[in-house]
Amino acid sequence: MLDRQLYVMAEVFGDLLRIGAVQYGQFEIRGKMGIFAPLSINLRLVPSYTVVMAALAAEIAPLVKVAGTTHLLTMPAVTPLGVLASQLAERMLVYPLDGKIEGAYDFNEPTVLLTDVLTDGAAELAMIKEARREGLDVEALVAVIDFGKPITGLTIARRAWMGIEDVLTASQSAGKLTATMRAMVDRWLAQENQ
Repeated sequence: MLDRQLYVMAEVFGDLLRIGAVQYGQFEIRGKMGIFAPLSINLRLVPSYTVVMAALAAEIAPLVKVAGTTHLLTMPAVTPLGVLASQLAERMLVYPLDGKIEGAYDFNEPTVLLTDVLTDGAAELAMIKEARREGLDVEALVAVIDFGKPITGLTIARRAWMGIEDVLTASQSAGKLTATMRAMVDRWLAQENQ
């Protein structure tokens, strides 16, 4: 069974490479003019590819199906993916819209937060704080891709479909990341983690 799961993960990740959701090169970091990263992970492209989104949602659904939870809250970038994942996981969807959390929920609803790429956790911690003010009890954080950085103040369970090391290894296996480029990405990640 584990071999089948790894095969499916590799196939879905291959689709992310194919559609350009994961790329290697030189990319200006959003909000940091003149500062570049050697990789780009843009999961906002996924909803344009319905077959890829359905396959990724099937991968994410078991992760968001945390025992005892009833709701799935999405970060804005993954709301379309969250719609499918919530259906597959049989969780009620709540989502941010115009500065509010929309959807059906009562006070103290046990909730999982879904994010696309987890880096420093600042946006996710802000969403958890807002959700708690609104009455949602966020009990776990699920990332499609997790950079694995320690996040001060994160006191809930943390899960990921792929860690950044998995992303790099799978990219090399798919022939999309050379050894030289991998070394460059590793150096950049080491600098980012300082």
